[in-house]
Amino acid sequence: MTMFRKVLGAAAVAAAFASAMPAVASTVAIADMNIFALGLFDAADLNTIAPGSIVIHSESRTGNATSSYNGVQGTGVGSNNLVSNVVGASVDVKHRCAGACGAATLALYGGNMENNGITHLATPGTQNFALGDMFISGGVLGGGISGMTRANAMSSGPDNEGNGNATILNTASYSSDFSTATTFTGKIGVGADSWLQVFVDSMLPTKGSASAGFGWNVKVTSIGTFGDAGFGTLSFAPSDLNQGLLSTSFSENQVLNNIGMYYSDTKTFKEGFRYNFTINQSSNANISEIPEPASLSLVGLALLGAGFARRRAAK
Repeated sequence: MTMFRKVLGAAAVAAAFASAMPAVASTVAIADMNIFALGLFDAADLNTIAPGSIVIHSESRTGNATSSYNGVQGTGVGSNNLVSNVVGASVDVKHRCAGACGAATLALYGGNMENNGITHLATPGTQNFALGDMFISGGVLGGGISGMTRANAMSSGPDNEGNGNATILNTASYSSDFSTATTFTGKIGVGADSWLQVFVDSMLPTKGSASAGFGWNVKVTSIGTFGDAGFGTLSFAPSDLNQGLLSTSFSENQVLNNIGMYYSDTKTFKEGFRYNFTINQSSNANISEIPEPASLSLVGLALLGAGFARRRAAK
């Protein structure tokens, strides 16, 4: 009977230990992408935008941003999905925040959550929330454009699940009319500041994970009256801008940060021909923390059992 009471006492101590210490100290997933340049560049001089003019005849822009935390959808100003058919229009889905979205979380972004393509979350996490945000503005293929997608999720304790998502879909039709030559050889160039990170700080047995990813690609095809004249299709998806990371323990924590210009294969664009292009950009982040406190009690009992076995063996 005495030994039975000791075992129960040890189980209570193990259970108290499990409840006193968080199974996961923090989990963070970050997928931030900020496009700051997009143009058709001279293949012989990548500092020069294509000569002549690029006329956009029609364009459709779609933006979406969502978030959720522990099953509750994030909120924001206006709709979380916007569409514009005006050439060069700005599409701005106001950030959607779920979970703890007060002053402490705002401070993590330097006091500005909206259209912030510069400030990235720090690790380890200190808040419990998820955020999705997107923005696009400016003309395409003329050099200057701004396109931002942000998906963040963070937790600072067990029993949390959250995700953030943001997408841009930009489709258009344009005709190239180069005043300096009948043909032009060029490359699609995109400038991006991208940040991808997953962080899991596993203190005790858990089922925790952090995943994050983003993508960017453009596809250009000729729809000229006389066929594509050998143009074919230009598909461009820089590897640095199409990444995914996953962490289920501190040994798998990773971060990828790249800032620079990326250029497609060379193509010849002909005067008078029309071209379609489609640009996709997306960011997503997910976290999950499910503690296993029962396993801690079992560990405590196993250790006590081993101790009793050694004591009886000694006797």
